[in-house]
Amino acid sequence: VFEDVAKCFDVIFKDDEFKNVIELFETCSQSVAGIKHLYLELTNKEQSKRRCIMDILSHSSLLFVKNLSTERLFDVKIKSKNLTFDDLSELRDRARLIGYSNVHNKNEDHNREIEKLESFVELVGVIEDVIKNLSALYIAGFPTVTDIIDYQVVTCSAGDYQDLHCLYKNLEEKLKSWEQLLCQMYEIYPELTYFSYEQFQTVESFLYNAKIEENHPGYHLLKYIGFEPVLLQQFTLPEKPDGENERLENLGKILTTQRSRSDDHADFEQGYTGHTASILFFVYYMVPYD
Repeated sequence: VFEDVAKCFDVIFKDDEFKNVIELFETCSQSVAGIKHLYLELTNKEQSKRRCIMDILSHSSLLFVKNLSTERLFDVKIKSKNLTFDDLSELRDRARLIGYSNVHNKNEDHNREIEKLESFVELVGVIEDVIKNLSALYIAGFPTVTDIIDYQVVTCSAGDYQDLHCLYKNLEEKLKSWEQLLCQMYEIYPELTYFSYEQFQTVESFLYNAKIEENHPGYHLLKYIGFEPVLLQQFTLPEKPDGENERLENLGKILTTQRSRSDDHADFEQGYTGHTASILFFVYYMVPYD
């Protein structure tokens, strides 16, 4: 066997590309300890990430949170592991790499591991879709998007994350229904087209506030689109409904109705001012002085 190996080296050394390779052995031998340390460190990191992936699949608790400082607007936290979606995304890449490197191993243990890695990749994909739907609902002004996830913990146990699938489907249905409703309400109540994100709730909060607060964000939003906020709060408002769809329609009705009343009030003031000016003109020029 040794002679066979030696013959292989003889063939390699005849190649011009490798003729000086023996001279490098001495240099490399001085770095063997460092190379070994690096190899072990990388191996340990891979094993650590592999264990983390399997632990998450085995048992983990997921909590979705609002995080406006990120581009996604929402994030996920793995309780007891201090992991966020960025960490999960990195682990997903690692799972794909491990799975790809083991694809040619045909023994039963490797097949089970590949199945678990694929399950983890799918898990992170569903988490990503949940975050996308939460962000889309928030941008579209869905009023109770944070209520859906507040204190709701989703679990993954023994590779089963059915609760997460249910949350995703629930958000998907709400998003589709809300987008359809928005299109309908925009056609009926054009005043709603000025708002997005949390601005629906901000304006609603101001309208139903007992006091007129000029520092309230809703005050400035209404001023910006041409309303007189003080006049709006003087009108008797209908009782605020509980449902998301009903709240949106109620806000549209209030703004459209009050816009009409505000315009009538402005026309009245303009007409009153013009009428008063006419009287003063008549008195000034037509009535003789003594």
